[in-house]
Amino acid sequence: MKFLTIIGTRPNLTKIDAKLKQAIIWTGQHWDKNMKDLGLKLPKPKKDIGVQDIGYILGELIGEIVIEKPDMVIVYGDTNTALMGAIAAKQQRKKLVHIEAGMRSGNMDMLEEQNRIMIDQISDILFCPSIVEAQRLQDEKVKGTIIISGATQLDTLFDQFPVKPIKKYKNHLLLTLHRAETVDDKDALKEVMEALDGKDKIVWPIHPRTKKRLKEFKIKIPKNIEVIEPVKYEKMVTLMGSVKKILTDSGGIQVEAHFMRVPCITLRNETEWTQTVESGWNMLVGTDKDVIRAAIAKPHSRGLPRDLVYGDGFAKDKIRQYLESL
Repeated sequence: MKFLTIIGTRPNLTKIDAKLKQAIIWTGQHWDKNMKDLGLKLPKPKKDIGVQDIGYILGELIGEIVIEKPDMVIVYGDTNTALMGAIAAKQQRKKLVHIEAGMRSGNMDMLEEQNRIMIDQISDILFCPSIVEAQRLQDEKVKGTIIISGATQLDTLFDQFPVKPIKKYKNHLLLTLHRAETVDDKDALKEVMEALDGKDKIVWPIHPRTKKRLKEFKIKIPKNIEVIEPVKYEKMVTLMGSVKKILTDSGGIQVEAHFMRVPCITLRNETEWTQTVESGWNMLVGTDKDVIRAAIAKPHSRGLPRDLVYGDGFAKDKIRQYLESL
C-alpha cells in the first residue's frame, strides 16, 4: 500500500506520523520559513510545490498524484491544502483518508468549516478525535468508514514531556493570533489589542500574517506584550507549560492546552473542540474587549481534573496500524 500525504500549514506538521512509510508533498500554503520549521524529526517532503493560490495548488497536486501513483491520499484537518488534496485525490480516483474528521464549529461563514464538511463527504476513511465527531459523521450519513483514533497532535505533544517550565514566564499569558476572522478585520484586531493593554505580562510568538496586518492597519502593540518570532515546537510546548493562561484563536492549541491542563481563552465565538469548553478548560470570548478582560481576570485552577476525551497520546499508532493492515 502506497500513501501520499499532503500538507501545507504549520499545524499539519504536528499531526504527521513519522513512522508511516509515505511520500509527503508540501503545498506552500504557509510560505514563511519560520512556519515550516518546527524542529521535529519528520520525513523530508518529497516536493515543496511552493504555491499559495488554491487553483494552482489543485493543479499541482493532481500532477503529483499522477506521478506518485499512490493507493491512498492522506489529508489533515480543515485547510485549503486539505480540501485541494481531497479534490485532487478523488479526481484521480484514489482512496482518500481524512485525519481529524468530523470537527464542526457550527459557523458556516468560517472557511475552515466549509472545508471540513466538503472533505468529510468525499472521504473513504475518516479518523475522528473522539466519539462526538464519530456520532456527528454518522448523523450526517457520510459514506466512508468512521474510526475513533484520538487527536494526532497530542501524540507529538506527549513526546515532548516532561516539560521544564521557564520561570520567567510563570506569571505570563501566552498569546497566539492568526485567523482571518480576527487579524484581517481591522476593528476586531484593534479591539483585541486594546483588551490586552494593561498590567498582565504577555508573551506573543507573532504570526507573519498578523505582523503584516498590524503594520497595514497602523495598530500599536501594547507595551506589556513581549513579541517574539515564531518558535519551534519544543519551545512552544515549553511556553504553554510555563504560563498561567493561554489566549488564542487557533484550533489545535485549544486541545493541547486542555491536554496540558492550562486554562485557555479562545478569541472566537465558537469552536470545533467543543469538549474543551464543556469540561471548563476553555472559554469562548470572541473579540469583545470587556469579555476578554473579564476572562483574563477570572480565577482558574490549573489542577482541576480533566478526562482524555481526545485520546491518550497514541492516536498515530492506531491510525498507522489500521492503514498498514489494509
